[in-house]
Amino acid sequence: MPHYGYKSNNKNNKRKIDLKTFILFFFILIQILLFLVFINSFDGYAIDYQYDNNYECVNTIEGSCEDINSELLCRARRDCIAIKGHHCHGNSETEVFVECASHSSIKSTKKIELERKIPDWMITHPDHSEKGFICAHPPNSRVPFLRFPTKYIPKNWVQDKCIECCVKPKPINHYKEEDTKLTVTTLVWKEFDSFNNSLHTWIHSGLLDYADEFIVFINEKRAFNDPIEVLINQYVSKFKLDVKILSNRENVGIGKGLAQLVLNSRNHLVLFLEKDWEIVEPYEVLKNQLDNSKALILSDDKSSRADVVKLRSRFNAGEPNIDRQLCVPPFWDEEDEDGLSMWSQYRQIPGTEDHEWWLPHLFCNIYHFDKDPQHDWPNRMWPCGCDNGFLCYDSAQCGWTNNPVLFKKSWWIDVFYYLSQNEENTSFEGGTYYSPEWILPHWVVAQGDGFYRHHEINEHM
Repeated sequence: MPHYGYKSNNKNNKRKIDLKTFILFFFILIQILLFLVFINSFDGYAIDYQYDNNYECVNTIEGSCEDINSELLCRARRDCIAIKGHHCHGNSETEVFVECASHSSIKSTKKIELERKIPDWMITHPDHSEKGFICAHPPNSRVPFLRFPTKYIPKNWVQDKCIECCVKPKPINHYKEEDTKLTVTTLVWKEFDSFNNSLHTWIHSGLLDYADEFIVFINEKRAFNDPIEVLINQYVSKFKLDVKILSNRENVGIGKGLAQLVLNSRNHLVLFLEKDWEIVEPYEVLKNQLDNSKALILSDDKSSRADVVKLRSRFNAGEPNIDRQLCVPPFWDEEDEDGLSMWSQYRQIPGTEDHEWWLPHLFCNIYHFDKDPQHDWPNRMWPCGCDNGFLCYDSAQCGWTNNPVLFKKSWWIDVFYYLSQNEENTSFEGGTYYSPEWILPHWVVAQGDGFYRHHEINEHM
């Protein structure tokens, strides 16, 4: 019995020692963690010694903020703010450090307004009062001309209109290859001659070599020997064409046909065409326009992006086209307290019994007639991207169109699939450009020089 009692006491002593060791270890661990938190709390602000190229120690506490000419040293001071901007006509990824200023001295800058008022609802415009950019340049020079992402600009700099400033979107080689792939889609219903002509130009221009996928939807397809399907198969045999054919025995209209084309596209980007759009430019122009369109669609920069790009040829648009007079805003449109109208307007002509309409969604078609429409209507459009010839519009000033358009597949499905299934919107175009889905989100619509011409052949016989 004493033997066993002795062993039992030894075990209890070991347990006590193990418990003391654990408590000591835990206490030391807590001390180490508290020390690390304490060191990290300095975060390079309280005392931060940096080394310059001559390996001389620099105490960033000393001196005023305005005397600091290094972004690194400026950011190391709690009482300083580094003012940075993007070069206008430069790359959207490149930020430039301009000035170090003290928090106590710097003042928020109120954004200037254009002479022609931008309506409160046009939040997409770069000079909108709530847009997150202010543009400015030194007092005696427009170089450098920078765009600042905050309300702070360098001391004594002169503010200017951001519509004069463009920032280049990232080139398409910046993105993953799968994100830039394009599906070309087309919708056809019995228009054999028009489709034959268009398909010929799509092949010989290099469009279908540029594209990563080609899909055709045939409305009211015959069960046997459908002439459109026979024609496509002839091109497949002659040109080794890779094409996916979708169809319906009934004419389901443009909306449902377009929905099937988009849903069956395997790529992120979709180009929609109807059957009677021929290509009228060489491959170099086509590629340039499509590359720039992709860059705008994929961009996340607020002033160099678009949700939709229209690709109808600017000065070789074909017939029919909207008459210019229907695109010109009436003077009374800007008399409204909101500045411009989002919706269609019906007004009696003073002193007469006649009435007139203003349809704002037609405005952007002025692009096909005027060489410099931005000069006359800077509050309705802006350059998107640099030196690419593209102008952008709020969707309330530029309606959806069944003309050639490029967009993201996911965007179209999220926004327009429901509208495409509406039995009263079979044309899709007419029931979309004044829909809340199109106008109220204020999508950005871009137009470039384009390369498609509308050419109907024997369609109304």
